[in-house]
Amino acid sequence: KLKMFRSHGITKEKKFLKKKNYPKWYFEQHYLGYNYRMTDFQAALGFEQLKKLRYFVKKRRTIVKIYNKYLKSLPIQLPIESKNVISSYHLYVILVNLPNKGRNKLYNHLLKNNIETNVHYIPIYRHPYYKKFNFKKTNFKNTEKYFGQCLSLPIHPSLSKKEIKKIIYYIKLFFIK
Repeated sequence: KLKMFRSHGITKEKKFLKKKNYPKWYFEQHYLGYNYRMTDFQAALGFEQLKKLRYFVKKRRTIVKIYNKYLKSLPIQLPIESKNVISSYHLYVILVNLPNKGRNKLYNHLLKNNIETNVHYIPIYRHPYYKKFNFKKTNFKNTEKYFGQCLSLPIHPSLSKKEIKKIIYYIKLFFIK
């Protein structure tokens, strides 16, 4: 319980999950927890990392340009950046909306090919902690639509050109099959 409290009340441990049939990316929020995970060492490391912030953002934006160039012809929706905004692209989320080739199928296809993706984020009202508030999915049609389609692709400064090409290759392969 303390582990969950330190991590926003969230768990991925099978023995604690209420839902039994779930994909690998699945997690649940059981409590209204906290974020008690940073140590002094982590704070010092974070301070040093801030010095590299411009490089990190530039590298992520370079990856975005490559993803956008090679994925734009596929039947997916790519992230949209407003003209008055400069995104650091903490996440690169695509939307997959095909009847026979949905998000979970793409997720599994990429995982089988050693490409780890994720789903950001499971709607709050779907977590066990919030069940007591009796939220109804039907009240959140746009949220449900987004959640059913979203998939976050790898985007981090240490991602190599070879790894980016591999990710693009397997995404394209999924839609060609």
